[in-house]
Amino acid sequence: MKNKKMAIALACVALAFASPSLFAQTFKRGEILYTQTVLHWEKQQMSAANFLVGSFLPHGSAVKVVACNQNRLEFKLLSTGETFYYKFQKQAGEPLKDHLKKIFATSWDPATVTSMSAIDQKGVAEGTSYVGMSKKGVTIALGYPPHKENPNLVAPVWTYWKNKYNRIKVVFDENGIVMEIIN
Repeated sequence: MKNKKMAIALACVALAFASPSLFAQTFKRGEILYTQTVLHWEKQQMSAANFLVGSFLPHGSAVKVVACNQNRLEFKLLSTGETFYYKFQKQAGEPLKDHLKKIFATSWDPATVTSMSAIDQKGVAEGTSYVGMSKKGVTIALGYPPHKENPNLVAPVWTYWKNKYNRIKVVFDENGIVMEIIN
């Protein structure tokens, strides 16, 4: 029985690394990536549910892929050597490959933020949102809101999760500028 379970587990791992639709085809072990949004984390873990807790990795952080599977990406922050885990969850509400390509990329352009307004730059630097920020600024500062609650980013209200019970609502005006933050 144990050997059969082990064979199934190994087959699943092989499939994960062979299928072009799965994570292994998105990023490879040893590859250098850059965070495209601020990533909030607690106990060295962050998730696709994007809970706004703990500390954060800044936008544009260089990381090196250590290991990956269908549920999690393990990477080292190049500036410190710390290991982090990005956990994929169904709450992302989208295919893993699509989700991860929004969060990590093989390049980073600092002008993405330096060309933004002062209030956007402040929010991105602090990993938070402020009245007056643009949708792009909020996306970089807080990350993408959970797709499950926010299937349409054109919507005037985005809901973020602090934890299982607490939510933050970011309300935008018709021009996509934050007019209210409901905590």
